[in-house]
Amino acid sequence: MFDIILQHVQQQIALTPDDAAVFTALLTPRPLRRRQHLLDAGDACDFVAFVSHGLLRSFSTDERGTEHVLDLVPENNWLDDPTRGPGGEPSPFTIEALEDSEVLLLSSPNLEILYQRVPAFERFFRLLSQESYARAQKRLMCAKSWPARDRYQELMRQYPTVELRVAQHQIASFLGITPESLSRLKKGLYEKQG
Repeated sequence: MFDIILQHVQQQIALTPDDAAVFTALLTPRPLRRRQHLLDAGDACDFVAFVSHGLLRSFSTDERGTEHVLDLVPENNWLDDPTRGPGGEPSPFTIEALEDSEVLLLSSPNLEILYQRVPAFERFFRLLSQESYARAQKRLMCAKSWPARDRYQELMRQYPTVELRVAQHQIASFLGITPESLSRLKKGLYEKQG
């Protein structure tokens, strides 16, 4: 059950068998059904999660009820609320399973225990935070300066199976365009290839 997450962690830091045992003992497996929420907007996010199987999305909902997809998180990736701080403030985001999924949760108290018992994890999560920040900055730059076609092609490069796993209106929301614009964009790309 923990092989994938241990391989993922060991790409960044070395773990002894005892370190791995401490880490896995602090994880809580949580299965999620399609459309089940891991976090609801307004609740405090007191965990980080590793997606061991499936696909999740984080999104916010504006006052008109329109959803804005912030991130798509497939298996073998970490996720949390990017606004999560030490104070337990309410999250503006909902995290939802887009398909049957399983996550491994590491609660904030268990994360602190992990830092004390296996100090190398402070480095691991610092590197993870840096990668997450860099990815968010790239996504922001793309959203502000790249044409929709380039944003779509970058998404397809990063997540080749996304169109098979995510509804078109959610892909459009992630790209910051309307579903109709996405349809026209895809039609233009397919006509160019044909």
